[in-house]
Parts: sequence; C-alpha cells; structure tokens
Amino acid sequence: AVPGTYHLRVWTNYGNDLDLTNNEVGIIVESIVNTEADLRMQKVENPASNCFLGLEEPTVEIGFWGCDLLPAGTQISLSYRVNGGAPVTEVVEVPDTLRTGDTFTYTFIDPVNLIADGKYNFDVWVNYGPDGVITNDSLFDLRVHNPASMIRNEVLTFEYGDNSLDSMYTLRTASTSGEISTQAARTGANGYYITGGDIDLAFLFGEAQIPTNDNVWDVNAAFRSKQCICADLGGMQAAELWFDYRQNFSFYYLRKFGYNAPFGSSLRVLIDGEQISPTYKPITHSFDTWKSRKFDLADYLDRVVEICFETHTGISTALDTFGTKGDRIFLDNIAIVTPNVSSAGEPTLEPEWHVQPNPGSGLFTVTLFADEAQDVTVNVVDALGRSVRTLHQSVGAGNNQLPLHLETQPAGMYFVRLQVGAEQYVRRLIVQD
Repeated sequence: AVPGTYHLRVWTNYGNDLDLTNNEVGIIVESIVNTEADLRMQKVENPASNCFLGLEEPTVEIGFWGCDLLPAGTQISLSYRVNGGAPVTEVVEVPDTLRTGDTFTYTFIDPVNLIADGKYNFDVWVNYGPDGVITNDSLFDLRVHNPASMIRNEVLTFEYGDNSLDSMYTLRTASTSGEISTQAARTGANGYYITGGDIDLAFLFGEAQIPTNDNVWDVNAAFRSKQCICADLGGMQAAELWFDYRQNFSFYYLRKFGYNAPFGSSLRVLIDGEQISPTYKPITHSFDTWKSRKFDLADYLDRVVEICFETHTGISTALDTFGTKGDRIFLDNIAIVTPNVSSAGEPTLEPEWHVQPNPGSGLFTVTLFADEAQDVTVNVVDALGRSVRTLHQSVGAGNNQLPLHLETQPAGMYFVRLQVGAEQYVRRLIVQD
C-alpha cells in the first residue's frame, strides 16, 4: 500500500539439482501514488557528452504516472538551464492521450551553445498545475562534457586527479562505476579503474545474460560503459594510439553457474563508434599482468575522432563475496603518438634499435644497428612532454650501444626519441623505482 518500488524474489532448493541457473526468479513492482495526475521528468536524451558538441537542441523524455488520463493537447511547461543560468521555458501540448506509464519526448526549439571545451551542468523540469507529486518533476546537475582534444605526443596518465579528466568523458550506467585510482596505476601514482554492479540481482530478475565472446556487446547494456577521448589528428602524416590495460574477473560466475565467464570483464576500442580492436578478456581471475597495445590511425588523419574504451563489468568489487574483487578493468598511459614519416609523407624504413631493460631503473642502454657512420641524437621526454635527458653521439656502421643515464628520474612513463638525420623514431620506456 505504501508507494515505492518492491523486489519480489522466489526460489527453490533441491540438493540433487544439477542446473542451478533456473532455480530462482524475481519481479519488480512499483506502487504509485494514488493521484489523478503525475508527470515525471524521466531522462535527458540530448545533449550527451561527446567529441562533436555544438549548437545542441535539448531533448527530454516525460512520463505520465497518474491514475487518470492526460488528454492530448493538454498544455504543460518544460524548462532547462545550463550552469545555473537563466531558464529556457517552452509551453508544450501533450501529443497523445497518456495513460499510466506512457511517455513522450520533446525537443526544445531554443538550442544551447556547447561549442567551447568544458563541463556543463544541466537542470531540466516539467511544470503542470494539477500534478499531485512534485518530487519527480526535475532532474538536476546532469553533467555534459565537451572534452579538450588530445594532440600528438600527448599522454593521459591520470596523475593530476580529476583535472586529468578534462581530456576524457565517461558514459556509464547506475550499474557501472569508474574513477581515478592508485590501484589502477601502470606507472606513476594513478590510473583509471572500472568495475561493475549487481549483476546477480539482474540475473534474478531476468535482466542479464551470461556474457560470451559472441554476445558480450549485445547484452547487459546496464553493465557496459565507455571511457572516451577526443583526438585531434589534424595536420598529422601518421598517428598511433597507445595504451596500457589490465583485467581480472570474478569467481562469482563459477560459483553461480558452475563455469567461468571471463567475458564478464571485457574491453574493446572504438573509433567513431566502430570497433578497431579485438575483444580483450582476462585469462585469470586475479593474476593477469599489464599489457600494452598500439593501433595505427592512418585511416583517421586530418580530423578529430572519438576514441572510446568500451567495457563490460558485471559484478562490483564491493559486491564480490568470493575474494576476487569483482570484474575490474584498469587503464593507464593513453597516448596519441606520431610515428616516423619521410618528407614525402611515406613511412620510412626504421633502423633496428631498442632500449633495455624496459621496464627498468637507473642505467639503460640504447642499442642501434646503423647502416653507416653517422651522428644521432637520443632525447628522453616525460609524460608531460618535458625533455629530461639528451644525448648526442657519433655511431659507426654496425651494432652500437649507447648508455642512457636516468638515475635521477622518478618512476613513470617516458618516450625515447632517436633522431637519425632528418628522421625521428620513438620508443616508450617504463622507469621503475
């Protein structure tokens, strides 16, 4: 009798039951307030955080939850404001007769200018005089982010806390979470950490499926999220995306269903909505090591692109009772890197060279095989693009070993740039304590 949302769960238990996947069911029931008219501001469909914001026409969804009918043509007021500014209000006629649970969408005529980089707070609300419940008429402090574009040789390391998120926006649901965290650091102090929610409850109410390689990006939308950057590839003759990641998945699936489901913790990379990577999954529950990946961006040059790391994480760290800390994905050192190209715009043949040890600390060695005697320059820059060590050296034809002293540099990610004549080549270097 008391208005609210109720979860009803029923189950059976039989010791010789070999299939535990169908032993319980649940339903969700809402008891609504007994009032003739109740309009709810349910969600904002547009704008949403992305790389291509401009003049945006806000679009909202309104629901009717009264016990009577709301006739077509009834006038209501819809309003929005941005960053606490002056409200924009438009009088709207309900397009169709609404019964309990019916919804409709409305797009405001007066647009909002979101061209400038930054974060915007939206408030939206509905006003209808006979509305008997006013506590659900508004949605406040909705965040829309137009992130600053990352450019060549810029690295997102998450070392500056929330300020690091100026270059990234997230799209997540109530069943996923993400945050800057020390436990997600590949190098330095911080990385980005993503985990899930209560997929056990979703299974109970028939709202989830066991994720597999074939279905993981088609099911369980409530447990998928995106972490996106905008990359400005304008004026670049070549570009690559580099990043580090690590994954683990919960014992929950084994205990619940009798077999492992590593795709409960899945990751893929999208550019402008198209998948460019395999679907990555963990091998072990807790012991997968960090991996590094890079992708050629040759097909996306001379424009701004949206690069998203889409994840599926089912069970959260807080709700995992099996000692594996949930489905978790860690991201660090996301970079847009310029590989070497010739003056004619074609990739050049890179000499054979590498830096060892990597990872390592203190003294490193740059090994270079040169076709002829020549002068080379080795320049080391940190994740912020600051030069920390430069070495000018004459090398002979054949194999050369150049000492690289970084004893005074703090742990973190660095880029080693080798210049041979007019050409430059880049290697990533991890310095440890």
